[in-house]
Amino acid sequence: MIDNVAEGSKIRAKRLRKLLQSCPICQSGFADHQYSQFAMTINAEENAESYYAFLKAADNREWQELCSFQEFQGDRDAIIATALRCPGKGLAFILEDDPWAL
Repeated sequence: MIDNVAEGSKIRAKRLRKLLQSCPICQSGFADHQYSQFAMTINAEENAESYYAFLKAADNREWQELCSFQEFQGDRDAIIATALRCPGKGLAFILEDDPWAL
């Protein structure tokens, strides 16, 4: 099952399992899979320049550039980059729109 050490990441893992439903690489459950959220930026009109730079880095697979995006505000929509490791099969790159909601 997707899991991480930190308690707060259990919520994140549950959200990823619900979003993906199965591993995009092996099309099975998430036993022994690992994930890492490695970049994020705010998805808002006033942050458009950063948002589009984030998407460009993601599209061009510029991993070091993408890792430099660590912008987050709890009361703003965000876009999050996550790597999912499928044991013995490789990595999946996931971009997720994370809307802020009460």
